[in-house]
Amino acid sequence: MLLNDWKDIDRLNHFKKLEDIRLQGIPVLDALSELERRQHLIAYLPSVIRLNGSAILQKEREDSERAFIRFFLSEDERPKRFYELEAIHGKLDPLVDVDLSPKKTAQVFVHFCEEQSTLTVNLQQSVQELKATLSDKFGLRPAKMRLFYIDQDMKEFCGPDELRYNNRKLYSYQIRDGDEFLIDSK
Repeated sequence: MLLNDWKDIDRLNHFKKLEDIRLQGIPVLDALSELERRQHLIAYLPSVIRLNGSAILQKEREDSERAFIRFFLSEDERPKRFYELEAIHGKLDPLVDVDLSPKKTAQVFVHFCEEQSTLTVNLQQSVQELKATLSDKFGLRPAKMRLFYIDQDMKEFCGPDELRYNNRKLYSYQIRDGDEFLIDSK
């Protein structure tokens, strides 16, 4: 049987005893990620308990059905199965898209002697690389430089933290916009 669209997949539901199925190379699924393919097939085929050799647990079925509903929320044309699942799970809100990736740069203040400067630092660089950048800016060799980090949120409770580990990446200090660096000569 050739399955070209969702109606063809929906016809599989006429086989009430169909519990185990392997499906590959279905054109309508090509635009979806591997996870979305599996979720859509699970949501479309309620009697199937094993898909492509893997068991479908109840939690996976529920998650797949909910993902299926959310997938079609913004679509104008919704399949019949959407409304069946919405009757089971209720009206769902779209999931909030939260970006939890770490910041790549931060605007910081740098203090050296009487000089203060604002600098955008790459948080992927190491302490040693930051010292080299500061060396160019302030004319103090990295070997003669002691660098301290001042966390704006913590400065009332603790003092500056010396950055002693040259290979440590700056992001590991949780540096944010508005934080400060203090340069002292050895």
